[in-house]
Amino acid sequence: MKISGHRTAAIFLRYDITTEADIRDAMRRIQAHIAAQPVKPTVVLLESVAEGASR
Repeated sequence: MKISGHRTAAIFLRYDITTEADIRDAMRRIQAHIAAQPVKPTVVLLESVAEGASR
């Protein structure tokens, strides 16, 4: 409800009409989107940080 902006459960449920095919299609799209994201490491080894500090 927070994502769609519906304030009450009654209104949310009125428009919450999905089929199994809709859900499968949405999951395929999400998986394709995630797979297309570049893989960029965000972890920095502590050894690298310590070496940089001692220089």
